[in-house]
Amino acid sequence: MEDWFLPSSDELVELYKQRDTVDDVDDQYWSSSQSDAESAWNLNFQNGSPYEGVKDSWLFVRPVRAF
Repeated sequence: MEDWFLPSSDELVELYKQRDTVDDVDDQYWSSSQSDAESAWNLNFQNGSPYEGVKDSWLFVRPVRAF
């Protein structure tokens, strides 16, 4: 399946805006947007706050599908 991907930080924000239509959204999710070689951005779906996190941290992912 080549049409699934990890959303960018901007795409994750858009998904957050539609969170009422998405199940299980009370977690933090990784984006594909890097801040440097060791860190990437994630979004807290409880409050909509973005965070910069170390890539080896355990967080959820929310893959999206291109259409």
